[in-house]
Formats: sequence, C-alpha cells, structure tokens
Amino acid sequence: MSDALKRLIDAVEAGTATGGDDAIAVPMDKSSLIIAAIGDDDEKWANLVAAHDGDLNSAKSLHDALLPGWTICIGQNAHHGDWNAFVRLVEDGRIAKEYYGGTDDNGARAALLAILRAYQQVQP
Repeated sequence: MSDALKRLIDAVEAGTATGGDDAIAVPMDKSSLIIAAIGDDDEKWANLVAAHDGDLNSAKSLHDALLPGWTICIGQNAHHGDWNAFVRLVEDGRIAKEYYGGTDDNGARAALLAILRAYQQVQP
C-alpha cells in the first residue's frame, strides 16, 4: 500500500489526480491506484476525488474516516494567497505527530495532502 499511497500523494500534489481522459498520474476509476492506496470504499473514494477538486467538506469527511482522533487545520496566507493545512495527533497534551500539505490555489487539496501524508505514516 505504501508505494500506491506515495504515487497518489504525488499525483494530488501535482494536481493530476482527476478523472477523465486528461488524467495523467492517477485515473479516478474503481480500478485505479486509489483502491490500492485507501481501499475499496466508495465513500472514501468519492470524498478523495471531491477533495482533490476543491470540496472542503469532502476533505473533512475523508479526514474523519482515515484519521480518527486527529485534528485538521486549513488556512490561506493572506499576503501570498497560497493554502496550507496540517493534521496533528495530540497525546498527553503534546503534539505527537504532525503532517503538512500545501497548494497554490486549493485549500481542500492542501488538506488532502496533509491527510494522505499522515495516513501513509500510520498504516501498519
């Protein structure tokens, strides 16, 4: 799963994890890399696609499904306009783990990157 997840993260970071004929790295169909990366779950798959395309609610839903107990924060740099996100796990009042994601133009995709990077590290 690790290699598939890394390839998915690379495609999300490049903004190429979209469906249709113009898909470059990750065709978004049920036989795609997504199945290898996050499993055969229609809801997770749909949330990943929608988050990639800018839906913050879908990013939050995927976060809740993949990283229960973690928190997420998404913000836009007021000066430069780029989007950044992080997910963090707090244990005993301290940050135990934290992963970042960022994009130039898409807050949901920044969140998706942070979620997938954290998920990659917590997989057995």
